Parts: sequence; C-alpha cells; structure tokens
Amino acid sequence: MRQDKLRYQLAVRSKAAASANDFSDVLNRALLNKDMDGFWMSWRSKFTKGHVSTVIDGCCHDKAIADRFASVCPYTKLRYTAQRTL
Repeated sequence: MRQDKLRYQLAVRSKAAASANDFSDVLNRALLNKDMDGFWMSWRSKFTKGHVSTVIDGCCHDKAIADRFASVCPYTKLRYTAQRTL
C-alpha cells in the first residue's frame, strides 16, 4: 500500500515537471520563430487569471457602469434612445 502511494506521488511530480518543461519549450519555440502572437498567447494562458473584475468610478456591475456613463454623458443617452426608436 505504501509503495503504491509513493509511486503515485512520483508520477504526479514527474507529470508536473513535464508540463512545466513543455510550457517552456512552447515559449522558447515561439520566441525563436519570432512568433510574438503565439508567445503572448502561451504566456497569457499560463499566467493570467481569467476574467478581471472591472471597476469604473466605483461601480463594478455592468448596469451600474452603464447608468453612471449615462449620467455623465446625457447626449450619448439621448442619441442612443433616438436611434433605437427609429
């Protein structure tokens, strides 16, 4: 039983190391081929944390941000409303 656990832990460690090496290889290949788009796609997939919360003027929900924008820019709201009614 103990040997199985040790083998499992070793397999997990070796997979993690292989994944890190594979990622490094992808980045190196993109840089060597001067494929900057591929490089940054790989970089973002590894190091970004997904969706970043947007806070604008203290508002964080889409509707609150839109309402705040409408209160600051009333001309835009009137123009948008007029276009929707046409």
